[in-house]
Amino acid sequence: MSSPDTDPMKDLFREEAITAMREEIRSSRGQEVLFFGWMDSQNRVDRVEVIVRGNDESVGLPLERLLPDVIIHNHPAGSVTPSEQDIRISSHLADRGVGFIIVNSSCSDAYVVVEPVEKRQRTLLDADELAAWVAEGGPFSSALENFEEREGQKEMIAHICDAFNGDWAALIEAGTGIGKSLAYLIPAVHWSLANNEKVVISTNTINLQEQLLYKDIPDLHSVMDEDFSYILMKGRGNYICFNRLAETRQDLFSLIDEEELDQFNAIVDWLNTAEEESLSHLPFIPKPSLWEKINSQSGTCVGGRCAYFSRCPVNRIRRDAARAHV
Repeated sequence: MSSPDTDPMKDLFREEAITAMREEIRSSRGQEVLFFGWMDSQNRVDRVEVIVRGNDESVGLPLERLLPDVIIHNHPAGSVTPSEQDIRISSHLADRGVGFIIVNSSCSDAYVVVEPVEKRQRTLLDADELAAWVAEGGPFSSALENFEEREGQKEMIAHICDAFNGDWAALIEAGTGIGKSLAYLIPAVHWSLANNEKVVISTNTINLQEQLLYKDIPDLHSVMDEDFSYILMKGRGNYICFNRLAETRQDLFSLIDEEELDQFNAIVDWLNTAEEESLSHLPFIPKPSLWEKINSQSGTCVGGRCAYFSRCPVNRIRRDAARAHV
């Protein structure tokens, strides 16, 4: 982010951030202070927040908090050379995409241990252009039977576009018949395609989930010139764990009662031809007590040490989701 011939502080920080850090360090009597920092669109830190104050040798780092763009702390002794502890911590932060910068107590010098991840320039959504998709004469007016232009739907699209463009949360209440699903799907898909960012849609009911999967998303897909991918990702408890299934088979009669045995055998047979090893794809509803013995659970997952790691339905769906737009 800076070269030897430039002022590292001015290259890295806005003046307001430098002043804020300098004043906080001064008020802490020159002791070590740890800041969280956030970068602007020019990739300079423009906002800092004091997180922890330490002594003249060290300061804590609360990793359980939501992490910022960059972590900054001062060295009271004056040198900005990283210590062994700095190197260890910065390596851990780098894995999380967080930068790490050391400054001196006067905030006149800085050393970048881990480069902050530069903010990408985003392609903003055109609310009027996307609202026209659900207007008379737009793509959906000829694609959908009984099409009806709805002002509320167009207003909702505009609000969601503003939220995406401004990177803020929108809380929208809309009545039945507005066409809410398409109102958020149209901006969401266009945002994902334009900015190469994944969009997650969380539903509260199975009915809405199925409406999105089998009607609304295919409808949008059919009228778009540009292709996009989508996938359903359910909670891990909805998927079979092959490791737990194998353990249950090895100790079958002590773990499975007589009422569960027929269903257990039916599940084993079904897995030979199942396209997706999830609860909703079973041809029958298993007893809850049986499913809880063989489904995937975070507390029993052994990760990469599992003999069935490559077959794991949870791992497969996560890989597929990582490649999907929605």
